[in-house]
Amino acid sequence: MLRSESDAVRESVRYVLDSLGIFWEEVSEPDPLKHTVALIPEGSPLVPIPVPSVFIGRAALAYFGGEKKTKVGSPPEPSGFITISGERAPVYGQLYSFEGDRIVGYAPVWVRDRHVLIGYDLFETVSYFIRGAEQSLGLRDVIDRRGRFDPKALEELRGVPPSVPLVKLHSDLVLASLALLHKREGLPFLTKLYGRTPANLTVSLLIPVRFIRREGKFKRVVSKLLGKNTPPWYENLASLSDPLAFYFGSFLDYDLNSMEGELRSIEENGHEVGLLASIRSSVDFSKMRDEYTLISEILRRGSLGIRFPVIATYLKDAWRSAASVNARYSVAGELSGGFGYPLGLNYPSRPYGLVWNLPLTSRVRSPEAARGVVRKLLKYGGMVAVEAYTEDAAIAFISAAKDSMAEVDTPLELLKRWERIKWVKGDFVYDRRFLYMKFRASDAVEDMGVRVIHPSGKHKIVRISLSKGEEREHAVEVV
Repeated sequence: MLRSESDAVRESVRYVLDSLGIFWEEVSEPDPLKHTVALIPEGSPLVPIPVPSVFIGRAALAYFGGEKKTKVGSPPEPSGFITISGERAPVYGQLYSFEGDRIVGYAPVWVRDRHVLIGYDLFETVSYFIRGAEQSLGLRDVIDRRGRFDPKALEELRGVPPSVPLVKLHSDLVLASLALLHKREGLPFLTKLYGRTPANLTVSLLIPVRFIRREGKFKRVVSKLLGKNTPPWYENLASLSDPLAFYFGSFLDYDLNSMEGELRSIEENGHEVGLLASIRSSVDFSKMRDEYTLISEILRRGSLGIRFPVIATYLKDAWRSAASVNARYSVAGELSGGFGYPLGLNYPSRPYGLVWNLPLTSRVRSPEAARGVVRKLLKYGGMVAVEAYTEDAAIAFISAAKDSMAEVDTPLELLKRWERIKWVKGDFVYDRRFLYMKFRASDAVEDMGVRVIHPSGKHKIVRISLSKGEEREHAVEVV
């Protein structure tokens, strides 16, 4: 891809290509001896383009000319809608019209000579979501008093329900455009797969610990006087072999300092322990440092994850606060109720380069709801989080996920796999029968899938494992 002058566009391009599993590199000019196709995002320099390319929005306008269409209040109002894979998605910002063959069903998209022209600023639309969507614009009417997105308000504003991961749809348009160019050139098209199973879905199950025991304070005092110590409500979950993430906070009605052995034991059993942050810590760096340092010293490690159940102002403030203590990731900005993708994302993102943010899609409150949530997640795949409030809900969700061949892993392990696979690079040579692939890994990768798509549409999946720093060659027949 060409390097854009816009930080927001570059951030969006990297997210989109990584989420699609594309092998890519950022260059100042395409090399016809090295690159089969190129991606020309908004804000790219005007340079010779010797290979078939996908031109985005105003970059297409700069290279080919065309017509601008008026945008009114976009964002937050959509400037138009497109249909991808039968689903409606809003577009934001300037719309464009170009000469060429319009692709039916993918408006506004044109084919011109050996190139594809997309008639809106796709990566700026993606950036709108990655950087907090409506909340980043200060639209408080879409946020409740706990800093969560109101799904009904989002649907009214966007024109589609938040149960649709909008960024994935825009990303799929990029995927379809790149695949089309490969097909027209008679070349195979490759993508990496993050999942180890055909579902290509990894879910982190989060357990926020707001209290230790379910009985009221009076009963707890009586039990203590009688020498009856009721076990923590999450004790059975902590003994499971399935990896979960438990979040504890220093502002709640329990003493973290007295739980040192218990928290370490949870991690020794293969789970993850993170910080359940207070509302004040989402804007107060000093408060965040105190809360984070306490649990970090108990666990004797850093790089913790932070769950923000409530935020005081905007998502960017919470992300900045998490970044101030070098947190590994944050979880913030979910829907106030129901299932959905409030920021349109189904993979981890790193907005403004601050901290990884894991998309939280649902809070499962009952065993009956668990299977329905898994079914909805399977439709789009990805790497997301789900929160469970009870022992029964968590166990039901794990069972439903396993039955559907979805993976359940901790956020730390999910992010580790995401980063390791997205940094796998490759060189490819195709002799019209065999595809010769050379992979390079900056860190160890286990059981990575590579989908090889023939120009006819047939595909096969190759699975490889790589050691840190290893280069490995692989040949596959593509006919």
